[in-house]
Amino acid sequence: MKTKLFVIVSLFVFTSFTKLISIGCYVATWGDDNNPGTELLPFKTIQKAADVAVGGDEIRILRGVYNEHVIIKNSKPELLFFRAEGDSVIIDGTGFDVYWSGIIDIVGQSNIFFQGLRVINSNGAGFWCDSSENIIFFSNSTFNTASSGIAAWNSKNIKINGNTIENACSNMSQECITVARCDSFEVTGNKVSNCYKEGMCLKDGSSNGIVRDNTVYDVINKLGIYVDAWDKHTFNIEVFNNLVHNCNAGVVLASEMGGLLENIWVYNNVIYDNKFLGIDVSYNGDDTTVTYHPIKDVYIINNTVVKNGYEWGGGIANSNRDATNIIVRNNICSENRSFQIAHEGINPSNMTIDHNLIWDFLEYPDEERGTDFVEADPMFVDTANKDFYLLSNSPAIDAGSPELAPDFAFRGGDRPQGKGFDIGAYEYLILDAEEKGNNIESIIGISPNPFSEFCTIKSDSYAVLEIFDLFGRSIIKAKGQIVWEPDGSLSQGIYFVKFKINNKTQTKPIVFLK
Repeated sequence: MKTKLFVIVSLFVFTSFTKLISIGCYVATWGDDNNPGTELLPFKTIQKAADVAVGGDEIRILRGVYNEHVIIKNSKPELLFFRAEGDSVIIDGTGFDVYWSGIIDIVGQSNIFFQGLRVINSNGAGFWCDSSENIIFFSNSTFNTASSGIAAWNSKNIKINGNTIENACSNMSQECITVARCDSFEVTGNKVSNCYKEGMCLKDGSSNGIVRDNTVYDVINKLGIYVDAWDKHTFNIEVFNNLVHNCNAGVVLASEMGGLLENIWVYNNVIYDNKFLGIDVSYNGDDTTVTYHPIKDVYIINNTVVKNGYEWGGGIANSNRDATNIIVRNNICSENRSFQIAHEGINPSNMTIDHNLIWDFLEYPDEERGTDFVEADPMFVDTANKDFYLLSNSPAIDAGSPELAPDFAFRGGDRPQGKGFDIGAYEYLILDAEEKGNNIESIIGISPNPFSEFCTIKSDSYAVLEIFDLFGRSIIKAKGQIVWEPDGSLSQGIYFVKFKINNKTQTKPIVFLK
């Protein structure tokens, strides 16, 4: 059973880092690099601040447009924090040649935190990190980059959290978020859209990584999330709780140049309306001299895969003849164009397919039902409006297997809620709080928390949910579920969500970070 240890570790690291910082200097467009860098007499350039800051400093960047190429030169033993003041700090790369780097350039450095910066107009990457350690990109954005919005190469302990990437890879180089040859990484809570290459790619020897709570969409000519070993052993990567739609394909695994891809978990994802495939264990590779593409130990569990394939395509496919121990379990594959689950032209003996919901079976060559399947309409709340939460009469409820199933669901909520595990990314939440006595904790879902752009707050369909600020003022009220996207008038900080079910209440904190 998959557990939620990753959340505890991530919050601990974030909290530990933030406790170390103090404001060291200020930067403003009206400043002067001969100034002392104080709030009243700030520096003019981010580069100057980066050159003089010491470990433990926060560089506070005031609102405005900065036309510069920032090179981080001096590694610090303690965290160095680059933080935007307000929501309008723009670093414009117009005029700089950074084709093999980025407008924010981090090479051979450690312990750096970037928050709230917007990088635009780069003929290379937006943020470029190479041969570095303990680097965090939090709640930044990039627009119009020729290569990646954010790229990390040959590095360790990298966190790419809550960023927005748009119009990336216009020269068809790399991917919108690239993690290559990195060990111990997190790519979480990001939004990637309207780009020219893969939404995010974990590749080329990367290991021990988490890819969760991301939204990737409108990458119509390329893949949403790509995990490719290339020619190096790539292993221990979890892809879960992501929303991927309107891409060329949703989640794709590959060994393009013969490197072993091993121990990959794909679970709790919602994948729909992609041009070809929802999830693909592929045989990708353009070099005809490479004839072996090994993929081993892949766990595709509790995903919801709906309406993929425009003219041809399907839900979950394995077309890799060299793949071994591929487990496809507890997935909903519904209304996909050509097939629901298939092993395309290969021997299925290395696949385990069980406890999936199929709707409907299309008799495609090599299409499989597997064992212990359910063949029925999954009974979503509103397929037309992309609400794939389960109705109370869904045949997916309690029909899954507990074996290797995650103990939490997409957008929050614990598994199981009823007599068994549900099939698909969502877990139907118990209607009657009385069944759980006075404790309604297990029917409350908040994800992600902390968050920077949107947060899904979900409980039973009869629950009343209300968000308050620190002064007790009501912000929003609804039943069952709120997708909360705070407008510009709200400040970052702590808010509270009150859940009320059957005259029982529970209040939980939620953290909004701009």
